[in-house]
Amino acid sequence: MAEVVFNETAAAEELSVISDSAGTGSWHVGQDMDRRAKFALLNSGYNPKGHRAKQFDPNFLNDRELILALDREHLHDLRKIDKNYNHGRAYDKIVLLMDFDKESNSDFVPDPYYGDEGDFKYALSLIESAIRGLMVSLKQLRLNKVRD
Repeated sequence: MAEVVFNETAAAEELSVISDSAGTGSWHVGQDMDRRAKFALLNSGYNPKGHRAKQFDPNFLNDRELILALDREHLHDLRKIDKNYNHGRAYDKIVLLMDFDKESNSDFVPDPYYGDEGDFKYALSLIESAIRGLMVSLKQLRLNKVRD
């Protein structure tokens, strides 16, 4: 869900950025997103077409400027991958998505997989809020680069 929200929000904000999504496990590689996630996205006006699950590749550590984790377990897993494959060089660019939401009481997006449609809707609301904060940060970064 986060990739879809990010890409559509970035396009609406006219930010030229590229994002993708990858899980730390291989369980769903190649599969379409969960029908409940797709339903939540469609009901909120997003277009989830074309999304396919893939696994995080350690090469992403060097190829990406920012790596977002949705919960603490993923954050831990990504930093462990960084330590094992990259000697910890990407540590600072692996952060929780919710770090960009200064108004939320949640510091992570709970995994709705074992929940119901309401859990997916709640996860989507957290993702949307954090991505709004991320967009502010990206715009500020872009403005600072232009000024330099």
